[in-house]
Order: sequence, then structure tokens, then C-alpha cells
Amino acid sequence: YAWQLEDFLPSEIKTRRQLLHLQEAITQINYPDNQLIAEQARERLAFDELFLLQLGVLARKREWQEGQPGNALRDSPGGDYLYFLYG
Repeated sequence: YAWQLEDFLPSEIKTRRQLLHLQEAITQINYPDNQLIAEQARERLAFDELFLLQLGVLARKREWQEGQPGNALRDSPGGDYLYFLYG
């Protein structure tokens, strides 16, 4: 089923980083032709894992930044809150 997967990385990135195509990486990680290509497959899949993790973190950051503004904390008339923080 590896041939059915769509490779989401642009060719420029794969070329610059010398990464295998996703379909080849999936096939070679399971049935490697040799140790070198098995390592290249592992590198591609590790790159994908970290890349997708980073995209997820950036998406959550954007959601957080675009969310509703928080409520400002105001000090009580006696000033206890600021004294507690900076005391």
C-alpha cells in the first residue's frame, strides 16, 4: 500500500536534504535492499515525524495567538495582589 501514499514534501526539500520519496522510504524500512537504504528510509521517516510535530505545534500556537484576548488582572484596593507578586 505504500504506493498509494501521497508524498507531501516538496521535491526541493527532498533534493536539498537528500531524502527518499515517501513511498520508497515506507517500502525500504520494511524490506530494505541493503543497510544504507534502510538508514536513508529511517532518516526520511524521522524527518517526517519531527516536521509534522513542528507543524502541529505551530498550528496550536497560531490558534492560541488568534484566540480571544485574556482578562487583565487588576489589583485590589489594598494592593495585596501586587505585593504578593513583587513583595
